Amino acid sequence: SIQALDDYAASVAFSPDGRLLAVTGKGGRVTLWNAQTLAPAGELKGMRTVSQALAFSPDGERLAGVEAIASEETLMGEPRPLRVWDLRSRRLTDFRAQTAANLLAYSPDGRLLAAATQERGTEVRDASTGKLIERLGLREGDFSRSVAFSPDGELLFVGQYNGTGRLYSTDSWRQVGQPLEGAHTARITFGAFTPDGRTLVTSGADGRVVLWDVERQAQIGAPLEFPPNTFASVALSPDGSRLYGVSSRGEGISFDMSPEAWKRHACLVAGRELTQAEWSEVLPDRPYQAVCSAN
Repeated sequence: SIQALDDYAASVAFSPDGRLLAVTGKGGRVTLWNAQTLAPAGELKGMRTVSQALAFSPDGERLAGVEAIASEETLMGEPRPLRVWDLRSRRLTDFRAQTAANLLAYSPDGRLLAAATQERGTEVRDASTGKLIERLGLREGDFSRSVAFSPDGELLFVGQYNGTGRLYSTDSWRQVGQPLEGAHTARITFGAFTPDGRTLVTSGADGRVVLWDVERQAQIGAPLEFPPNTFASVALSPDGSRLYGVSSRGEGISFDMSPEAWKRHACLVAGRELTQAEWSEVLPDRPYQAVCSAN
C-alpha cells in the first residue's frame, strides 16, 4: 500500500479531469491519489532528491516532474533528469532531458513542455522527446521562476525572480509588448491565465496576488495582499470563475472573478453611482453609464 510522504509536500497537481492528485516533495517521491476518495492510486519512481515541480499533460495521460534547482541534496543549478511518466503503465516514457527547475507547464496541445530554470532561463522542449526547442530570457537578471501557457497556446508567460513578468510569442519566441512590472517586489512564484485568456493571475514571494489585463498588459486594480514577507500561491477554478489563494502563514482567500461581482462590490462600497467626472477620470475611453442602478 502507498504511504504518505515522509516529510513536506513541495508540489501538488490535479489531473485535467480532476480525478487524480499527484504529490511530491522531499526525496523526490511522487505519490498518486484518487482525488475524490483520497485512496492511494500508485507511486512513480525516477527522482531522487527534492522536487517542487509537477505538471499533467492536457490529456491527463502523462505526468512530468523534475528535481528542484537547489536543496540540501543538490548543487545550485546542477542539471538533473527531467522525468515524464506514462500514467497508464506508471512507467517512464522515452522523454530524455537534463535540467533543474522550479516549475513546469505543458502547452494546451501537449506538444511543448516549458521549465523555469532560474539562471538557465526558460527552457521550452518537445514534450515527446525532450529535445530543446528554445531557451528564453538569458539576459542578466532574467532568472526564471514560473511559467504558464495561454489557453490558445499563443503566449508563454514567464515570471522572474526580480518580480517582473514577460509574455513571449510561441510562434516567434520573441517578447510580446513591455514587461509586466511594478506590482511585485519579489519573485513571481505562480502564473495562470483565465480560460478566456483575457486575464493573467500572478502571485509572489511578496505576499501579493495580482490580476493583469493580457491585451493591455496592464495591472487590474490593486493587488490582493497577504501579510508582507509571506509566500503566496494561487489557483483558479476550472471555469475561471473563482480565484483561491493561500499564504505560507496559512491564511486563505476566495475571490469572485466575475465583473458583475466587482460592480456589485464597488456600488456597495460607494453607495452611489460614479459622477460623470469620476467616470471620465477612471474610464476615459468608455461612454458614461449608470452601473449601480442596473444591479
